[in-house]
Amino acid sequence: MADTPSREMRYGKALEFAERQVRSIVAQGDRVRPVHTVSGRWLRSEAPDAPWASGFLAGMMWQFVERHGDGEWAALAERYSRPLEHFKSSSVTHDLGLIFLPTYLPWFRRSNDRAVHD
Repeated sequence: MADTPSREMRYGKALEFAERQVRSIVAQGDRVRPVHTVSGRWLRSEAPDAPWASGFLAGMMWQFVERHGDGEWAALAERYSRPLEHFKSSSVTHDLGLIFLPTYLPWFRRSNDRAVHD
């Protein structure tokens, strides 16, 4: 059992892998958003209004901010979260929790910025 990696080590490795994957997505530019995978490959969308998946990419970035603190990930998380703000007054989706809970909630908790809250 001593050679079995701890849960924390496995979790850390998974986060490192996720960070590499997100970096590769970011390197492709702001317009491309992953929606889901098909046979292990990303199906991407340039449609800014794919509500159900809109918060996932920035939400992963906020998880990396929790891991590393402010810095590059925080700047990226804010950059990828801002375009989602228009959904706050949207009547075309019921997926508001999938949009705002992984993005604006951690952003607000870190910043306590009233504009982010609103």
